[in-house]
Amino acid sequence: MRRSSLLLPVLALLFFTGCEKPYLLDQGPKPPLNSYASFNVLPVNNSPFLTQNMQARDDADKQRYITVTTDAGNLVRGHVTKWLATNWQGNGARKADVQIDLLDYSGGSAAARFFVGMGAGTGHVVYEVRVIDHQTRALVAKLTVNQAIKGALLGADKYIAFDNAADRIIKFFEDNR
Repeated sequence: MRRSSLLLPVLALLFFTGCEKPYLLDQGPKPPLNSYASFNVLPVNNSPFLTQNMQARDDADKQRYITVTTDAGNLVRGHVTKWLATNWQGNGARKADVQIDLLDYSGGSAAARFFVGMGAGTGHVVYEVRVIDHQTRALVAKLTVNQAIKGALLGADKYIAFDNAADRIIKFFEDNR
């Protein structure tokens, strides 16, 4: 009897976390994304984050943030572009642009994640993604991806988080095929 009383809450937790969307849909796709034949993923725009957060930093710290966010943007753009090129099959002849903006980034503390664990030192990266009709420039869809940076890889975990953010963007396109 004791096993069954533990099994139901565990199954409920797995069910509800499995049903959760990995992105926050700010505006649903109108028209449907499958009416687009192709997407052009534009270079990731880091300037909203850099403009807002770089005033109080010294030059070395600024350069470190610029390097990390640029590398992350290239990684995210590369994954999304590759997936769309190999997996997207739309019904129409329309084209759309995908603009990805870095809104927020905090690397957290890799040392705290490694030595303390239990959520200490967790960082995050937040991207806003807009799908824009190439011809009319109308906003088709808008979503926000908030990916936690956690783990214990002493810095490499932030690149895993950027990869996971790209996977969340790809999941949006998979859900709207």
